Amino acid sequence: MKIPINKKLNEFHKLLTEKGVSSVIIESFNELRNFIADNLREVSDFVATKEVIDEVQKECLVQSAFGELVNPFKPDLIHLQPEQIALSLGREYRFWNQTELTVAEHCVNMANYCQEIFPNRPELAMWSMFHELGEVTMGDTATPIKDIVPGIRKNENILLANYARELGLEEKMPPEVHFLDKRMMITEALMYMPNNKYWLGVAKEMSKDFNIKLTPVQSSYIKENPLSPNEAIELFAKKWIELGLPTTQALELMAEGKIKEAIAGRREKETTLNQLVSKDSMKLTQKELAVLVEEEFTKNINALKVHPPDLNQ
Repeated sequence: MKIPINKKLNEFHKLLTEKGVSSVIIESFNELRNFIADNLREVSDFVATKEVIDEVQKECLVQSAFGELVNPFKPDLIHLQPEQIALSLGREYRFWNQTELTVAEHCVNMANYCQEIFPNRPELAMWSMFHELGEVTMGDTATPIKDIVPGIRKNENILLANYARELGLEEKMPPEVHFLDKRMMITEALMYMPNNKYWLGVAKEMSKDFNIKLTPVQSSYIKENPLSPNEAIELFAKKWIELGLPTTQALELMAEGKIKEAIAGRREKETTLNQLVSKDSMKLTQKELAVLVEEEFTKNINALKVHPPDLNQ
């Protein structure tokens, strides 16, 4: 039996076979194109063009706990205030949400460790605090998923670069932070996940990418019993402020353990769809309403509450 020369073609063939399409070996991209054309009806339910994917991502909107409408694929930095980062990472768990360790605590542990081994390089601790920024908008997406879902990894890298630039830091993640992130992942996996043999194997394979042995982190900062989400949010807020990163009143409340008060305070300053106007009375599309909310958000929100704009003019 011939073996396909392209691994991806072989994987595509496997998908088609699982769907009941006649078994066939594809040797080239020309054959692949012809095969798709001949079997378009059978494969159309899981094939999407780049244009379709781009359009879906462009129109995608989700709402934050603060009432903001955010496009998770292309979030505006105005929606990534430190309290949003703290809240999101404090409510997100490591390893595809299979542990009780929050991403916020993971970031603080990394920042503490960077301060410990690189005391004269504060930018590494700062980078550690927001290196998981992509998870604020997309959640703790497993690496294999990032590799196959269009846009996730690319948009995550763009988001990190833009955020670092806003903070006056280098746009590319420092290699020390990247390496420590992988070491921390192995450490956490050995502590909180089953099957240590598997994770030691992962560490061995990942070591090849760095040309250096990837060993677990020996640090007192990593606790046997992870913090609760609210405790992690508070710890994250305190560390963020300690490092001199830009802060807000809401984040300062979080640092005092006043999570609910911080959320309530931010909500009062936002213009949500319900506060601004009724969709039925406006007869606007969801997209038009989202644009309207975004425009009004940048104005004086307190004034809007007292004197709502006449949107019918």
